[in-house]
Amino acid sequence: MGLSPVLNAASLPLSLSKVAPYRAQIEWYKRWCDEQDDEMGYYDTFKTRESSKREMRVNMYRLTLARFWNSVIDMIEKNELPHDFDQRAKWVNASQFYKLLVEPLDIAEYYGKEKHVKKGHYIEHGRERRYEIFDRWWKNREVTSGEENKERSKFASSTQDSCFWAKVEEARDWLNGMRSERDNNKLAILWEKIENFEKYAIGLIENKEVSNDVLAKNSSYSLWVGELKELKQLNANVQRFPQQFTRFMDGEVVP
Repeated sequence: MGLSPVLNAASLPLSLSKVAPYRAQIEWYKRWCDEQDDEMGYYDTFKTRESSKREMRVNMYRLTLARFWNSVIDMIEKNELPHDFDQRAKWVNASQFYKLLVEPLDIAEYYGKEKHVKKGHYIEHGRERRYEIFDRWWKNREVTSGEENKERSKFASSTQDSCFWAKVEEARDWLNGMRSERDNNKLAILWEKIENFEKYAIGLIENKEVSNDVLAKNSSYSLWVGELKELKQLNANVQRFPQQFTRFMDGEVVP
């Protein structure tokens, strides 16, 4: 017979402390990426990694942490932990910290291995269930008024939307679609999606809810911003999405 939920919960911090060094190693790796001369940042460095020992170790840490958190969820679903476990601040905070730090690596793995080509984009087709569960834990937590209204004085240590890079990858797809699509209605939809993401990302940056790697010179996001700027300059005469865009893209002059 197994331990009671209370005893299981009491022993779980020891299990967490055993995987804590792996989390610390990933934090170190993130800082290392941010200091590199190529200015690609955390996400893109891992996404485009060669088979170096450093990245192989980081990948092993990523998988070890995933197993730990999957086992916690498994225990909850088997009623092996107290019913209010997912409301305990220690575990809500630990799972959120894990999600913000590690999910960008999962996204980098997904797009780096081009899984989106076969399966579709990450958020809908590749995201692990544990992250959706941790989203709920975080959303349902008790929030103090001071915590909610606190303004940041510097950029976050981890981007506060753990799916940010997956949204960047989708936005890159939309931008590519603008170059190849010829249907006016579809172009209008693409342009609206691009504008919405642009506003969303600017809002995160203005509120300092992104980490430095987002703004790295050669990050996927910074490159996307540059491509969008070029597209807007090409079409500078029209403020919103033009119906004449297809003619413009075909080389005709738009009055």
